[in-house]
Amino acid sequence: MDANGATIGLERRAVIGDDGSLLEGPLDDRARNALFGVGQDGWYPLFAHAISGTCVAVSPGKGRQVPLLSALANQVVVLEPSAENRATIETLCADYPVITVGGTLEAAPFAPGSVDTLIVPASTAHESQQSRLLEDCATLLADDGSLVLTRDGPTRVSGMTALCGPDETVERPTPRQLLESTRFVTQRSLERAGFDHVKWYALAPTSDWFEWLVPLDDETAVDWVLETNRPASWTGQLVHTGARVAARLGVLDHAWPSLVAVCRKQPQPELPTHVLKRGANRSLVFELEGNSLECVRKVPNHPRHGHFNERSATVRNTLADPATGSITASAIPEATLEDSSPGPTLLEAPMEGTALAKRIDGTTLRSDPEAFARVLETGLDWITRLQCDHREATITRSPEEIVATWTVPELDLEPPQPPHPLSYPTVPCHGDYHPGNVVVDDQGTVETVIDWEYATLEGNPVADPLFFTLKVAERTFGSFEAGIAGLLKGGTHGTVVGSHLGTWGRQLDLDPPTIAHLAGSTFSRQIAVHVDHDTPYRHHTTPRRKRDRLETLFEYITDLEAFLERHWCSGSMSMGGAVPDRPASDF
Repeated sequence: MDANGATIGLERRAVIGDDGSLLEGPLDDRARNALFGVGQDGWYPLFAHAISGTCVAVSPGKGRQVPLLSALANQVVVLEPSAENRATIETLCADYPVITVGGTLEAAPFAPGSVDTLIVPASTAHESQQSRLLEDCATLLADDGSLVLTRDGPTRVSGMTALCGPDETVERPTPRQLLESTRFVTQRSLERAGFDHVKWYALAPTSDWFEWLVPLDDETAVDWVLETNRPASWTGQLVHTGARVAARLGVLDHAWPSLVAVCRKQPQPELPTHVLKRGANRSLVFELEGNSLECVRKVPNHPRHGHFNERSATVRNTLADPATGSITASAIPEATLEDSSPGPTLLEAPMEGTALAKRIDGTTLRSDPEAFARVLETGLDWITRLQCDHREATITRSPEEIVATWTVPELDLEPPQPPHPLSYPTVPCHGDYHPGNVVVDDQGTVETVIDWEYATLEGNPVADPLFFTLKVAERTFGSFEAGIAGLLKGGTHGTVVGSHLGTWGRQLDLDPPTIAHLAGSTFSRQIAVHVDHDTPYRHHTTPRRKRDRLETLFEYITDLEAFLERHWCSGSMSMGGAVPDRPASDF
């Protein structure tokens, strides 16, 4: 039993109440991810063309992926031998058209040819057992049906991925097990079962914790992913070069840790080349034409995540309108929504430039205060312009209203009450404004600001600038709390932050107490969005980490207010002009 009083084997007791309701429960991080980390299932929408009709999910464990499958197919039947898992699935999927059935594929209670889609997880069965399993799949599937099969490859079965970090230690496999985990052996078993048309994809680094889904039959797609993930260090460059050579020689095809095979008895439709990247709320689907990126689609990875795209499109299209007269409009990409089975999908043109986060590292920021100042100025200059161009009337909130606005009862979170009412103008709020979402050109000028899924047109002006500052400080000093402490203790970095925040705050007619008490509002809003829309992430580890950071900020409110008071009259750096052109290496 873990320190929280629950083990993964006892998840049902922690999650399912006597009345069958879903409870918060004393779950550890791993258990929460197993139940609510829906981003890990975000690769299924890429196969929306293959997942349809009556879909049978075979042994899906806790069933985290089942709600998403229910959005893709007409009907989902869960075939799960564990009564405990079925009870968990019935609770997690109470609002979705899902039927749970006890049993295994070998004795499945379905008529031959009655299933349109089969979802079958990775298996360590011997080739003879695997062949029988695939023959059972072929019998159950309709002639035009699809089998979506995941497999662990030799590098994962051998334990190599555990040595590299993304996996747990596994038992040493036999040579036969290694051979039978290869794509070649599985392909042979599929052909024997009648699946003559198979398309292979790689899940990297593994199926349990993937970042990318890559089609293996398209060499340009593999090359594009390798180039997109080119590391900066010389050792990383060496590994990257080796991977590209291995891809050219066909060796990489057999080295991927986890694979997905989409299998059909009849020919599969020809589709554009798509590569998928995992996201917390949405999956990013990159449509390639040769080596060129043509389009990006952001697809909800859960039926309750469509609102992220709707919110993003509404705010972005309002702010990107040239009629607003704001100089920031050109850096806000217009958004187009299209219907899709998982929910509203966001279409975007490819962006130019590089995320600011990729241009900086903590060591440089800490040793070079001038580099720290340039990064801070890049982010604060742009967001200040946005706020000043779109500010609305000033509102005043009582101490009680401030507490009520930012309290999250579900996480037992209540901010300290300010000593007096707080006044501030209403401004647009990005909601997740940090260096990873600020894209700059080679001169370090803001080119695009991306990922507006937490945005609002009626936010408070403290949220984005403070969140950006805290994120830069965290990268500079190594952790969130160390970043706050590093700024507040004084020194050059603290002086830079105080000067810039003073200049920004005066332009928005803010005072130190207002900034200090609203400093954590980005964290509060992100938590509240998940709670208000009852998304799976409200039960995940991530909101609890945000809550921990809020508690840390609450402890520093008095110190933060005093810090701002000291620097309030010392801000001298103008943020009204353009960021000076500097070589990319300066960032």
